[in-house]
Amino acid sequence: MTEKLLTGTIEEIGEIARHILSGICPEAWCQEQEWDNRIDFYVRQPDGKIVSEWIVLREISETRIRECSERLKLRHQGIHVALVNEIPPPILIIRGPD
Repeated sequence: MTEKLLTGTIEEIGEIARHILSGICPEAWCQEQEWDNRIDFYVRQPDGKIVSEWIVLREISETRIRECSERLKLRHQGIHVALVNEIPPPILIIRGPD
């Protein structure tokens, strides 16, 4: 059975991603990247470093978001697991409009 991909605007998909992510790893957050049609997922590890993974919209599904969230949860707990589509350091974090 093929996983159903999420549809809608990047903002709508981002809201779904935030909801799933917060239920699995409340310490993590995500950010829509319109310029590259993807959503980036971030978490701070126990050593203070931020790690991140991204999912392109053409491949995003609830299952992919859950899997990403589980990996970030483990990294937050200090358990080293390989990330899929990891964003290499340095990771630039900017504040969006309030």
